[in-house]
Amino acid sequence: MVYFEPHLMGVNPLIEKFFGGSIPEGLSEDEVSELRSMTGWLLTPCITFLREECQEVSPTQDQNLVQSFMNLLLTHIKDALNLEHFKKDGENDADVTKKIITMIDGLVIFCCIWAIGAVCVTASRPMFSNFLKGFVSGKTTSITPFKKVQPDVPERGSVFDWVFTAESLGWKSWLDTVEPQAIKAGSAVENLVIQTLDNVRYQYVLGHCINHQIKLLFCGPTGTGKTAYMKQKLVQLPKENYMEISMGFSAQSKCAQTQDLVDSMLDRRRKGVFGPPMGKLCILMVDDLNMPNKETYGAQPPIEILRQMVDANAYAPTGGWFDRKDLTHPFRGIVDVLLFSAMGPPGGGRTFITARMLGHMYLVGFPLLDDENMTKIFTTILDWKLQADNYPSEVTGLSKKLVAATLDMYKSAVAELLPTPLKVHYTFNLRDFAKIVFGCLLLKKGECEGPQRHVRLWIHEVWRVIGDRLTDNQDRMWMLDKTRELTKTVFNFAFDDIMGHLDLDGDGKVQTLEESRNLIFGDMMSEPAAPNRPYAECMDIAALQARVEGHLEQYNMMSTKKMDLV
Repeated sequence: MVYFEPHLMGVNPLIEKFFGGSIPEGLSEDEVSELRSMTGWLLTPCITFLREECQEVSPTQDQNLVQSFMNLLLTHIKDALNLEHFKKDGENDADVTKKIITMIDGLVIFCCIWAIGAVCVTASRPMFSNFLKGFVSGKTTSITPFKKVQPDVPERGSVFDWVFTAESLGWKSWLDTVEPQAIKAGSAVENLVIQTLDNVRYQYVLGHCINHQIKLLFCGPTGTGKTAYMKQKLVQLPKENYMEISMGFSAQSKCAQTQDLVDSMLDRRRKGVFGPPMGKLCILMVDDLNMPNKETYGAQPPIEILRQMVDANAYAPTGGWFDRKDLTHPFRGIVDVLLFSAMGPPGGGRTFITARMLGHMYLVGFPLLDDENMTKIFTTILDWKLQADNYPSEVTGLSKKLVAATLDMYKSAVAELLPTPLKVHYTFNLRDFAKIVFGCLLLKKGECEGPQRHVRLWIHEVWRVIGDRLTDNQDRMWMLDKTRELTKTVFNFAFDDIMGHLDLDGDGKVQTLEESRNLIFGDMMSEPAAPNRPYAECMDIAALQARVEGHLEQYNMMSTKKMDLV
């Protein structure tokens, strides 16, 4: 065995390996030369810029990036060559060759974006975008451009906002490649996935990886939609051709549990070979891939058993594992299983996954949602739900204001309420944002009483989701002042006017924590066994207390274990 350090070996041998054995059939010598030249000109500078100027969502090696790039590039070219306008018939060869060269140029740039740039964190993506635009145009680099690339990469927006399509031989906005979304009547708001720029481009990545069986790893902060996008795509797949196995890792996940779950879902194909039913592809979706604890020697057994399953080179010819339940421990080859996984950025309870595992995966980073995307997602949901349920017009008109106020409060909480050793739970993510917005939909149209009640409901939900985490009165007073400010600036209501019934000292103001705590919405005023308990505002605290004590008394009469609440 000859061992090379990755940085000593470099990436050229890997590139030559792909060019030597994986070039799609049908390319002429000139077209292959163009492919080699474009790759040589663009790939190494992009990797160098990534290493020197950008931050990655998870550490990678150059060889891993090159492998992802070559897999993407060659599979895209293979798909493009199946299109009718790239077919040669002997008479139009010169024209078709020009089209193929244009297609190759565009796809090399596109695959650099989604193999190299895709591993950047949110803050580094604009830097990579500006570098790539300048490099391709020859404006911001000392390296002589290989050629004048046509068509140009669009100047507007980020390079991540555009897709190169072989059909049109040009760049298109991602949103121009799909039909407008129509939300089905009766859909649950918490299960909706709104069609945004992120949603469209990651659905494209998922579809391409499924079609070409490329193992995929999504990495990004909590609440950015990694798992939701995967599940959305898997649900759309035809059941006669695909099956799904889902699992989620935790710190206590064991190797044996992982192996047993997969084994229980696969059929025996022939002696020593197992897989999904014939004619089907099984997609194994693993959430929180980097959560398992490391063992004594630094390995993570649940991850290592998955690596063994997908490594057809080390465990030829298919990859697999040894049968623990058979005394002779025969090797079980596993076929037609495609690994998709998602994880948060390494740090905290999440560990760095081994480069041996990452080397099998195509890593795609998920950026934090920007304000525009968040506003579009939640405004679309609120508009659809309020109109579908025929809420009064004065409430329907609040949707944009509710989202704007929630966004301001969320960003302020993230910036001001920072975690400390005594406040480690002061961490907020997009799920908290969603809980506030969805909480504003709990009040049914029959309980509406003008826009003021819905503004009070928004204040209540903010305190329920964010305020309940706060441990000292200084933080609570900050939050009270912030809600007062947003009520005036966003909703154009005076806080003391819409909360006047909570004024305890008669000074015409609601500015103490004791007064604000009396704002309560809930379903406690209904009978415990009622089938539909409306979420309503509890205006009379004494009546609420009497009702809750009555519920408790009724429970103690029926239960053998008495419950006394202070």
